[in-house]
Amino acid sequence: MRKDNHHTIEDFDKQPEDINKVFDDHRSKRNQQSFRRNKKKIFRLAILIGIVIIASSYYYSSSSKIKAISIINNYYLDTEYIKKLSGLTLESRYFLTWDKLVEQTIKKDPMIAEVKVTHEENNIILIDVQEKEPYGYRIDQETPQILLKDDTTIELTSDYLSIISSVPLIKGFNSEQQTHLLTNAFNKVDQKMIESISQVEQYALSYDDQTMLITMNDGNYFICSYYGFPIINSYNLIASKLTTNGVCIWADETNSVAYRSQCPWEQDDTELEYWYDDQGNPIYNQYGDHAVKHYQKDEDGNYILDENGQKIVIPIDEFGNEIKPDTSAETTEEQ
Repeated sequence: MRKDNHHTIEDFDKQPEDINKVFDDHRSKRNQQSFRRNKKKIFRLAILIGIVIIASSYYYSSSSKIKAISIINNYYLDTEYIKKLSGLTLESRYFLTWDKLVEQTIKKDPMIAEVKVTHEENNIILIDVQEKEPYGYRIDQETPQILLKDDTTIELTSDYLSIISSVPLIKGFNSEQQTHLLTNAFNKVDQKMIESISQVEQYALSYDDQTMLITMNDGNYFICSYYGFPIINSYNLIASKLTTNGVCIWADETNSVAYRSQCPWEQDDTELEYWYDDQGNPIYNQYGDHAVKHYQKDEDGNYILDENGQKIVIPIDEFGNEIKPDTSAETTEEQ
């Protein structure tokens, strides 16, 4: 029996719907395949977008900012000045602060020897500084300077004005060699004692034109050479026995002692006497200076006379060093 191939109009109307369904199915399968292929990428992109949103929210929140900047171990430099050096503010982001970079920035200042920056809890940045030690300042140069114990100088600017209240004014000692010797002398003096000094002036005596005339904060004077300067570490003990101000204390570096005597501007301008040996050759002390004769004085600066009314000379040893009289035997005898 022959198959009937006759189609009705309704059959032709149904064909576009079937074709569309085939195309829709194909498109859906292709989209599903594409999603499966890119599922990991889409997941990663979603995570990245989430991180960006969270990070942006945190960045613009107050929780991301530094809560406090703590400066420790600064003595000469003002705390606010060090904060300014660091470049950090309370608007800076805590986790975006790079410790090493901040350290390098602060260490550019010539007063900073070492610095350590660390992140602490509660969004606190800790800056631990080690300053260089100043020992004086001078204003008799073209540019005012601060003198440091490492034998360098820095310009005295407004940022360092807080330093000058802790160190003395230096007058004189302007040559490179004199400044070097002065620095070496100050390196042997306690920093707390340096703060007790108001001024150090180069004072010319007949036998030493680089004598240190030191004005103390209490109004007394300490007179010494570069080599006798460390004796000033005992100044407070000496000063505690004084009953008046404006007193001159002289340092004897040979015997490492200090004694009260007339101030140089109160002494008679008489010609110095020098030591010579039996052959008439000059006797020099350990510093290469022609040894000067000195005479014994009492605590008021008056010469002590012998039974013949003559001043008693202080003897010297073979090296030109003065031999102070031993009063222990006299004290024992009196007792």
